[in-house]
Amino acid sequence: MRYGPVSLGIACAVLLIAASGCSPNKANAAPLSPNYTAAQEALALDDYDKARVALIALADESTGDFQKEVQSAASAPDIDSMRIAFRSASDTLIKNGVPAQYAVAYCPMYKGGSSWVQKKGSIVNPYTGKSMPGCGVFKE
Repeated sequence: MRYGPVSLGIACAVLLIAASGCSPNKANAAPLSPNYTAAQEALALDDYDKARVALIALADESTGDFQKEVQSAASAPDIDSMRIAFRSASDTLIKNGVPAQYAVAYCPMYKGGSSWVQKKGSIVNPYTGKSMPGCGVFKE
């Protein structure tokens, strides 16, 4: 069977969409949002109030399941609950793909192992806070 340029273009587009995990049922994670990074960095500093402000802003600009998870984190009554909800939001964000200027980091010490997205560079762990700010490794 012979394929023309249009058929190959469509096939490439389908493969690209499949590889990126795009589907109508997935969350719109807004992976480049500075509000996600602000929340991650605030949690690393044990700053509940700053993290909450960033999470509220992130929820306002997000949709779908990701928005619900971020809203759950933003409405958490304490920093421990906020970190648990932030973990769920981070998992969704990671499933939807991470842009080149960011990396997936992993901490084996928090809840049996937890990942988050952060700017490349030094580890800034949102789960262990000031007690172990550099705990973790980059996965990708």
